[in-house]
Amino acid sequence: MSVITGRPGPSPGKTEAAVTSGASEPCESCHASRVGIYNPPMPIDLDRPPTQAEVTRFLRLITKTDTGCWIFQGEHSTRDGYPHHRPGPGQPQWVAHKYSYRIHKGLIEDGYQIDHVCHTEAVAAGTCEGGDDCPHRKCVNPAHLEAITASENTFRQNHANRNKSECPKGHALEGDNLIVWADGKRRCKACRQERRAK
Repeated sequence: MSVITGRPGPSPGKTEAAVTSGASEPCESCHASRVGIYNPPMPIDLDRPPTQAEVTRFLRLITKTDTGCWIFQGEHSTRDGYPHHRPGPGQPQWVAHKYSYRIHKGLIEDGYQIDHVCHTEAVAAGTCEGGDDCPHRKCVNPAHLEAITASENTFRQNHANRNKSECPKGHALEGDNLIVWADGKRRCKACRQERRAK
C-alpha cells in the first residue's frame, strides 16, 4: 500500500497557488470561469423580442378593471406616478406602459411617445385632472396605448384640458378658482388646497 505524505493537491475549484498560500477561496480567474459556465449573463438588447417567460411575468402583475384599464401592480415608487418594470435579472428597467406596448405592438419608433388614450378621453370628459396621481399612468392595456409624436401628444393634452369647465370634483374652473400653469395646463385651486390640508 502506498502512503502519500506532504501537502495534498488542490481541491476542485482551487488553484495550486491558492492552496499553497493557505487561501480559503478560489482565485478570481477560477471563480469567473465557473460563473461564466453556470450563470451566463443575459445580454442587454432593447431591440430583442421579449422571451415568453418575461411576458408571462409581466402579465402576472396586471389587474384588469371594469373601465378597461389594465393597472400595473409592480414597482410604483416613482415620483411621477409611472410604474417601472424590470423584465429579468440584470435587465434595465422599463416604464411599464412602454414595455407593454413593446411586447404587444412592437418597437417604439424614434421620435414617438406612447399616449394613454384612456387618459386623454377622461380629461376631455372632465373625470380626470391629470398630474402625478393620475390613475391612467398605471394603465398598460395595449388597446389604450398609441404611439404619437411629441407635438401631437402635447396638442391632445392641451386641447382636452382647455375644454374642461369644471374639475372631477365639480369645482368650476374659472375666476379665482382657476390656476393656469406655465405649460398652459389648468388646475383647480380648491382641490389643490384640499390636498395640501391633508
